[in-house]
Amino acid sequence: MQFDLNALIEDCLSIFRAKAEQQNVELISFIQPQVPRVISGDPTRLRQAMLSLLENALQKTDEGEVLIVVALDDRSTKPRLRIAVQDSGLPMEAAERDALLHSELHSKNFFSATRLNGHLGLVIARQLILLMNGEFGIKSGSHQGSTLWLTLPLDPERLEHPTSDLDGPLKGARVLVVDDNDTCRKVLVQQCSAWGLNVSAVPSGKEALALLRTKAHLRDYFDVVLHQQRAEQDHRAQLRDQAHPRQAGGRLHAQDHVGRRTDPAQQRHAATAPGAARASSCHGAR
Repeated sequence: MQFDLNALIEDCLSIFRAKAEQQNVELISFIQPQVPRVISGDPTRLRQAMLSLLENALQKTDEGEVLIVVALDDRSTKPRLRIAVQDSGLPMEAAERDALLHSELHSKNFFSATRLNGHLGLVIARQLILLMNGEFGIKSGSHQGSTLWLTLPLDPERLEHPTSDLDGPLKGARVLVVDDNDTCRKVLVQQCSAWGLNVSAVPSGKEALALLRTKAHLRDYFDVVLHQQRAEQDHRAQLRDQAHPRQAGGRLHAQDHVGRRTDPAQQRHAATAPGAARASSCHGAR
């Protein structure tokens, strides 16, 4: 069955958006440009597995961020999809990790395994991934966070390869990204660079204004400024005034951490239209 992978990921993220905001956890996603938007597989099983991984990540993370990365697995000679969910909570203990990786739902002693307490959803997710001829793994950091990952086979004859570069008005455009979250900033830089844009990035409105003024003195202007929706309010009007003078009011675009990969065509339309537009790969609370 063919399905829209982007829409499935966004649907899973939207379910946990309110919870992430309540916990003040940044929920960040990045779908690499090389990943096909439409793939073949079992969307129902994949969705259930993703929901379990995201729920576990938010349970582990009291503060910080949860990062979802969707990519093509470069370790395989045949095309495979790789999805990783990384939290910033306490790392999973080795015994707990081994129990999750080797448990079987039909085992007689399954429910007596104390190491699996509270992880039934992950055990079911692992079984679903294996039923899809996939792989499931867990990598824990030494001091912080764990990464739960899965890979799934892709049908090479039914892949719709995305267009990685932009054409038209945004090809080679100069973009300034303003975001105080390091991961969000890196995600936006990677995404814009993959589209063929020239990207600079700073962590604050104050630094953005300084850079814009320096560029203005050199008559080297940015075409687009992407800033976090909840950036310093007193800097927003100044950022707009310092944007490219050839555009009425400049091209200032609020990115409010919406957790989706915007299509190149949508991004091109957003950046050439007046007013604020959403163009981000992050969402969550500040």
